[in-house]
Amino acid sequence: MNDNRRYVIVGNGFAGTTCAEQLRKADSSCSIALFTDEPYTLYNRIALPPLLRKQVTEAKVIMRDLAWHEKHAIDLHLSTRVERIDATEKVAYANGTGYPFDALLVATGGRPNPSLSPGVAGAYNVFNFQYMDDTKAISRQLEESKVAVAIGGSFIAYELAEAFASRGVETHWLLRGPRFLRRMLDEIAGEMVDDAARIDGVHVHYGEELDHAVRSNGVVTKVVTSSGIEIPCDCLGVGLGLTINTDSYNSPVMHYRRCDRNGCYVEMAVDNAMVESLAKSGPQGKLTITADNGKTYGLAISFKGFAAAHDEMVSQARAKAKPVSKTADAPAPTPGATP
Repeated sequence: MNDNRRYVIVGNGFAGTTCAEQLRKADSSCSIALFTDEPYTLYNRIALPPLLRKQVTEAKVIMRDLAWHEKHAIDLHLSTRVERIDATEKVAYANGTGYPFDALLVATGGRPNPSLSPGVAGAYNVFNFQYMDDTKAISRQLEESKVAVAIGGSFIAYELAEAFASRGVETHWLLRGPRFLRRMLDEIAGEMVDDAARIDGVHVHYGEELDHAVRSNGVVTKVVTSSGIEIPCDCLGVGLGLTINTDSYNSPVMHYRRCDRNGCYVEMAVDNAMVESLAKSGPQGKLTITADNGKTYGLAISFKGFAAAHDEMVSQARAKAKPVSKTADAPAPTPGATP
């Protein structure tokens, strides 16, 4: 490897910190700048549910401390958000300072989706469950709660419901589907999860969503389900999946619109010649991408339905552009005549 090679890593989760560790093992002279917008060094997110259940201490959750980063000459920037990346000039910007790089890794993971139900946004006692600070905030709220509600059919909602119950709080769990992880588990497996939840004292509400929350002085005091069930609530936990954190880092050519488990979706401008070429292509195609290092990658893409959509678009455009038939001019009205 080249001497004094510069690396910038955005995100100090397991992927980002492991990358920094391996880079240092491979190259003792390179510079490594590691950024996180959290105030913590690497911690084990899998251990957050046990922490919320008070089964482990915070010290057991932390995986790498500051001394470890200093020992490995990793320039760690805590509570620092990378605001912009210039892929052309190869510079990452944070707090107004530029950090040049020869190679960049964006390992920012995902952020939890909020509940969009009326009455939820901005409430003091509504929580997602993804970060260390989330865990601490939920734990403090549970200390003064009698009834807690978890919404969602994901692992996060399951962990929330389990933690609420383990803390001695009356727990209600709202699931939109007929069972936990309905797209992954069959009915028998779903019944096993249901039995375990009910043994722990969890009130499980299947086929229910959060319709709206009732608030008082900025705090949710009651939730109302889609079927009209009213449940008192001192702590509301939201487990509605994640959105991949790619919206802040855009390619200079193709811009991310959204990402999900199936991949990332981009947009790009095409001219008429390209549209006509795609319309004549078969259902399968290939997209060639050239990376910064000059290597090319071929990706299989589907054009199924493109030709039909193109023909419909052309048909609509021609209909709109069709000349309006002219009619004979009507005779001018006689002045003073009654129409």
